[in-house]
Amino acid sequence: MNNNVSNQEIQLNISVEEANVLLEALGEMPFKKVFGLVGKIQQQASSQINPQGEPQANGKAEVKPQKHMAVHE
Repeated sequence: MNNNVSNQEIQLNISVEEANVLLEALGEMPFKKVFGLVGKIQQQASSQINPQGEPQANGKAEVKPQKHMAVHE
């Protein structure tokens, strides 16, 4: 793979449900290989779902890793 392309960031527009599917799939992989990517997905999803940091309906203001590492609505 071209090194310039591999370090280039892209923006993907996916639904919360699709993000959860991706996180579930990543949860099946070795943690040391995917933990950074999982964190990045969760951080970006959290800032978009709840941009002002206000508590959501369940009282939580941020996305937390779950057993299957899903993003919550």
